[in-house]
Amino acid sequence: MSDAEQENTASTRASQSKRQSGEDAYGRKKRKKTEKNERDLWEDTIRGYGRAFCRVGDMWTRASFVIGAGIGVYDDSEDDAESETDDADDDGVTSQTHKATKKPLGYDIWITSYDKLKKIYPDLERDLTSEKKKYATKSRIETLLQDGIKSARQADTSCIKTNLDHLFDFQPSIAKTNKVYLGFGNDQTGRLLTPVQLSWDSTEHRERLQKKLEEIKHDDLFVFMYEDQNCDLTALNKGLLRSNILVNAVLAILFGPSAVKCSEPGPSDAKAKKAGNADLGGITRVTPGLIAYAACLVRFALSSELQLTPGDGQGRGFDNCAFYRSLVSLLETPTSSPIRKNWRKELLSWWNAIFPKSIDDLPTRSAGSLSTMDQMLAQEAAEEREAGSEASGLTDRTNHGTL
Repeated sequence: MSDAEQENTASTRASQSKRQSGEDAYGRKKRKKTEKNERDLWEDTIRGYGRAFCRVGDMWTRASFVIGAGIGVYDDSEDDAESETDDADDDGVTSQTHKATKKPLGYDIWITSYDKLKKIYPDLERDLTSEKKKYATKSRIETLLQDGIKSARQADTSCIKTNLDHLFDFQPSIAKTNKVYLGFGNDQTGRLLTPVQLSWDSTEHRERLQKKLEEIKHDDLFVFMYEDQNCDLTALNKGLLRSNILVNAVLAILFGPSAVKCSEPGPSDAKAKKAGNADLGGITRVTPGLIAYAACLVRFALSSELQLTPGDGQGRGFDNCAFYRSLVSLLETPTSSPIRKNWRKELLSWWNAIFPKSIDDLPTRSAGSLSTMDQMLAQEAAEEREAGSEASGLTDRTNHGTL
């Protein structure tokens, strides 16, 4: 074989090798793309669970603490305590070196929140133990859930703050009022934020609130939380957590601001009917967590505070986390009181009776119902169909010689 032929043969083999290598590379690239799409879809789903968990489960607890408590990360101390009985002295006193460590502060909340998370994220425990998805690690799940919690809290805080003027009949409007001038610096928002044991109409009380001389506790009940902003101090649970501003806040969070903008020219039907957070998160009923969540966001929106923070628990600023926990406890903590049980039952029944199961159940006017012009066009279309039907029947009878 000549040198030229040898070079051609070598070139052919190299080309074939490149083609084969190219096919393999293309296949690998395609597989990686498929895997990436699957992973991206899975991650979006987990973030969605995090957003729903924030709204109806727990808005403040970190996902890593919730999962850690749920899978027994903090149970070692109890196991040690049980095994310590074998090492006890004859007098029954256990050696100090084996003294059990107490559960971390907040453990009971984390356990309760874990049960809520499992209802939202049905495959949680399977994903935590499965080895089929290499990317579905415990740390990754925790990170994605936390991303969802954070994004929901930020989005909903902005939604309530931006649309506050639509949640309540403010006269005059506060839509263009800078937030720093709200709170007790504004007559309307100050009245709504007044603890019910005080009176905004009292000059003394109002001045103490405005000058920050009055201590406001996280477990105070505020005027905005009551139906018609009316509280009977002899029956504090009457009308509590039934205010229109809270109802509108929940609608705005779950279905979008258009759900509460029905008295003015609004968006088109297509925009008003798009899937909201309720549909995306599979939220079909009102929970104690959702009511507390809405109350926390509304209180912040009414205030002059510029950022929603959990609070430091040291009295520096309002403790939003403690306020949220106090409401959840009011609605969830086991109680032997038949009055409290009945009040909770009636409250949740009231909420779920008015809660729309989907965006299609929302009462609408400008955004959802037919305008008079649309009704006229619909009537004309119906008349045309009827006239066309009569003409068709006349033609049939003519063809069959029945006339």
